[in-house]
Amino acid sequence: MTGHPRLPPRHSDHQVFDELAVGWALHALEPEDEAAFAVHLPGCARCARTVTETREVMAGMATDLPGAEPSED
Repeated sequence: MTGHPRLPPRHSDHQVFDELAVGWALHALEPEDEAAFAVHLPGCARCARTVTETREVMAGMATDLPGAEPSED
């Protein structure tokens, strides 16, 4: 994981990966972060769970929103 300033030096420090997992689920990562997280994700059950939970929460929120009404203007 050298060469990427935001990534922790060891897998035991997961704070950065926790943040990247949420960004991954929201499709909101910078290309460098996305590439680094794509390498990490397949071997990390914790991050896979965070991605899944974030997607489920966002999907639930999307279905709870009222439909948009067109303006009368």
